[in-house]
Amino acid sequence: MDWFTFSIVIGCLLISAFFSMSETALTGASRASMLRLSKQGNREASAVSSLFAMRGRMIGALLLGNNIANIGASVLATAFSPRGSARSACSTPPA
Repeated sequence: MDWFTFSIVIGCLLISAFFSMSETALTGASRASMLRLSKQGNREASAVSSLFAMRGRMIGALLLGNNIANIGASVLATAFSPRGSARSACSTPPA
């Protein structure tokens, strides 16, 4: 695996980590606390409260992005593994 492919795999893993952290933070945030802070004028809490209004779309987008990043990393890592290609990993040994 060359350095360029390796850096793309690492980049995909970092993107996956970002999506996972975002999902955890947004699902773990208290709706009541965000509404209270939003009424006190906190701009970040207002942004999170608006995301709560679109909860289904938010979770769907985060999971879709995470899956795309994970699939991209695994495809690249498999295709450029030291064995040669994904085809050789799936083929049966000669009898």
